[in-house]
Amino acid sequence: MRSEKRGHARGGKPRLAILMATFALASAVTGTPCADAASSFRARSVVEGRWVFFRMIYQGQERPPLNPDLLILLELRPDGTDRLFWTRQGQEGFCERLAHYTDEAPFLSEEIYWANPRNARECARDPDMTPGRKGSTRVEIHPGTGSPGGEVLYMHLGLGDETLIYVWRRCEAAAGSGEVAVPGDALCQK
Repeated sequence: MRSEKRGHARGGKPRLAILMATFALASAVTGTPCADAASSFRARSVVEGRWVFFRMIYQGQERPPLNPDLLILLELRPDGTDRLFWTRQGQEGFCERLAHYTDEAPFLSEEIYWANPRNARECARDPDMTPGRKGSTRVEIHPGTGSPGGEVLYMHLGLGDETLIYVWRRCEAAAGSGEVAVPGDALCQK
């Protein structure tokens, strides 16, 4: 986790000044305005990658997925698009969509722009598969097993007055990490 000491880099210099100087230098070298340089900087976030859902946290307790046959893959691409794909083990059909996202820590905001026309009919009832839908979800990287560097992604989902946390691990961790395999690991190969 990050240190509670905020706002200062080593040597006591404010981080904001260093960040602004970095953007100014990037702007001078590339001819790109600072605002665009900042957008480019944010696009290379720690949440980028392919993530497979493997557990959840509800009322402070870690649990396996409620439906062990539900396999979910989330791909957060460097170009600011994301792909959500889910299917059920042993059943035909799938749901897939694409969205534009921004990582504005601690929130991941997105707008869905495409749903696969070959999606199963049930996908039409899933709000996460509806083009035009906008949303924002709190996300965090936490220490844990299952990913290179020992990180897992938490996505906080509102559930009435409570929060359900989906826990994801990087696909890169699924292969050869020594971590216990989960059914969703098969999606990492697609």
